[in-house]
Amino acid sequence: MTYSSQSDVQIAAGGSANLVSLTDQENSGVIDLVVLAKFQAKADSTIDGYLRATGAPSRTVEDIGVVFIGEWEGVRFEELMAERDRMVKKHPKTKFILAHMGWHANNLARLGKMFDEMPNAYAEVGAILYDLGRQPRFAREFFIKYQDRILFGKDSFQPDEYPYYWRVFETADEYFDYYRDYHAFWKLYGMDLPDDVLKKLYYKNALKLVPGLPKTGFPN
Repeated sequence: MTYSSQSDVQIAAGGSANLVSLTDQENSGVIDLVVLAKFQAKADSTIDGYLRATGAPSRTVEDIGVVFIGEWEGVRFEELMAERDRMVKKHPKTKFILAHMGWHANNLARLGKMFDEMPNAYAEVGAILYDLGRQPRFAREFFIKYQDRILFGKDSFQPDEYPYYWRVFETADEYFDYYRDYHAFWKLYGMDLPDDVLKKLYYKNALKLVPGLPKTGFPN
């Protein structure tokens, strides 16, 4: 995968993961990786993933000039992961925060290898609690080892879901329910993380990485 400039948006198109480069002048100087998975290529369809990634107003396929090649069957997982890794390695001065633990919450050893090889890679924990809660001992050691690389995150603001996160991260409780049956059918266990690690997970790492965040109101 190559980039002609930092404002190129790389869109995976076609079952063979062909790449179409699209320069988005509205986001000059920002790299956006947009992946369209099993998208129906209708001229009047808006590309939700693109809109969420850029915050741009509603656009159609024709508006942004996306080219779909062959029959659309989605991108193979390992192809997508390889593209992501090449992007992170190619831009060592850019910090990347990987959503959903980089899709490796079920294989933390792989994510750890990625952290070791890519010091500019970070990860957040949105929508993967069910994978951590079924491997609490290994996950605990992982979070302690990489405590400067992991941030708290969620896909949406759902206050009733936060207690499940607190219970997994902060307690040593055993065999309790998860809140979404379609994510997981197994029980969860607490990781019992140390306070210093919890503070980094919840807010210290975010304050360090994200410029402009207010720094008042957080405990030391």
